[in-house]
Amino acid sequence: MIKSINKEPIIKRSIILSSVLIIISIIILNIIHINQLNLIYNKQMDVTNRIIGALIVKYPGEELEIIDALKEDNKDISLKGKEIINRYGYNENNIFKDNNFKDYSNKLVFLFLIISLLLVIINIFLFNIIFKKFIEFAQSISDYIDNFINDNYKVNEEIEEGVFSGVISRLSDLGKKLDVERNKLKCERDDLKELVTDISHQLKTPLASLKLYNSILKEEINEEDRKIFLDKNEGVISKLHNLIDALINISRLESKMIEIREENKSIKQTIVKAINSLYLKAMDKNINISVDEFEDIKLYHDPKWTEEAIFNVVDNAVKYTKKGGHINISTSKSINYFRIDIKDNGIGIEKNEINNVFKRFYRVNNDMVKNTEGSGVGLYLSRKILQAQGGNIICNKNIDKGTTFSLLLQKCNI
Repeated sequence: MIKSINKEPIIKRSIILSSVLIIISIIILNIIHINQLNLIYNKQMDVTNRIIGALIVKYPGEELEIIDALKEDNKDISLKGKEIINRYGYNENNIFKDNNFKDYSNKLVFLFLIISLLLVIINIFLFNIIFKKFIEFAQSISDYIDNFINDNYKVNEEIEEGVFSGVISRLSDLGKKLDVERNKLKCERDDLKELVTDISHQLKTPLASLKLYNSILKEEINEEDRKIFLDKNEGVISKLHNLIDALINISRLESKMIEIREENKSIKQTIVKAINSLYLKAMDKNINISVDEFEDIKLYHDPKWTEEAIFNVVDNAVKYTKKGGHINISTSKSINYFRIDIKDNGIGIEKNEINNVFKRFYRVNNDMVKNTEGSGVGLYLSRKILQAQGGNIICNKNIDKGTTFSLLLQKCNI
C-alpha cells in the first residue's frame, strides 16, 4: 500500500499537502489554546488580586494571614469561601455561564470549530482531486478498451511516472501486441484465401483432364486408344495424388499441426536417406548423384522433415536435369550453420526467377518445366521446414550451367 502511494505523484503530493496542513492547524490550535489559557489565567489573577486587595484594605493588620491563607491548601477555608460565593450567586459551576470565562471559552470553541471546518473543507478538496483523477483514469481505461474492441490499438496518453503511468504503459504494450496479432491474423486470412485460390486453380486442370479422358473412354474406341487414355488417367491421378500430399503437408505445417521435433541425430544419415529415395529415379535418366565425403556430426534437427526438405530439392534437380546429367552434394560448416549444397547441371534458373521459385505453386516459365510432372510446392515446403528449425534455403545460378541450392541448418551443441 505504502509503496503504491509512493509510486503515484498525485496521491503522494495530496497526502503530503494534507499532512502539512493538519500539522500547521494543530500548531495554530495549540498557540490559540495557550493564548486563551493565558488570558483566562490573567483574568483569574485579576479577580484574585481584587479579592486580596479588598480584604487587606478592610483588614490591614491581617495582611500576612490573608496571604498565608492564599498560599495554604486549606480545604476548610476553601469550602467556606465556596459557600459564601454560592450564597451571592457567583459560582455557576459551568465555564460557559461564568461571566469571567464565558467570552474566552466561547471564542476558543468558535476558533476550534472554524479551524476544524477549514481542515474538513481542505481534505474534501484534496479527496475530490484524487477521486477525480481516479475517475478520469478509469474513464481513459474504459475508452482504450472500447478502442481495442473497435480495432484501434493506439495508446497515446502521457502522464507522470507512477502507478497510473505503469498501467498505461502495460496497456500500450497490450495494444501493440494485439495489433501485431491482428495483422498476423489478417496475413493468415489472406494466405488462406490465396491458398484456396491456388488449390482450386491447381486442381482444376487435372480434374478437367480426368473428366475429358473419362468421357472419351465412355465412347466406343479401340483397345489401343483405351489403353492410351487409361495411362493418361493414371498419370493425372498420380499428379493429383502428389499434389494433394503436398497440400496436406503445407496446410499441416502452416497451421502448426506438424510439430518440428529437433533431436541430436546424425545429419549424414538424414542426407543419405533422402538421396537413397531418389537413386532409382536418377538411374532411369542416367543421372549420376555424387556426395563429397564429409565428417559425420550430430546436429539438432528434425530427421523426418529435414529429410523431406533435402528430398524435395534433390528431386527437383533430378526432374530438371537432362539425361546423362550430374548432381553433386557437398557440405560445409560455418560458425552458426551447417550447409548442404546441392549442385546440378540442369536447365538452370534465370536470375529474375530465383526469388519466385520458393513461392507456393510457382513454376518457372520453361517448356521442360511445363512438360515435367510437378506442383510447384516442393521448394516452398522445403523453405518452410528449414525456417521452422531456424535455418533457410538459398538459390544461386551456376556460372557454367545449372543451379545450386544451399540448405542451411542451425548448429547447436555440435
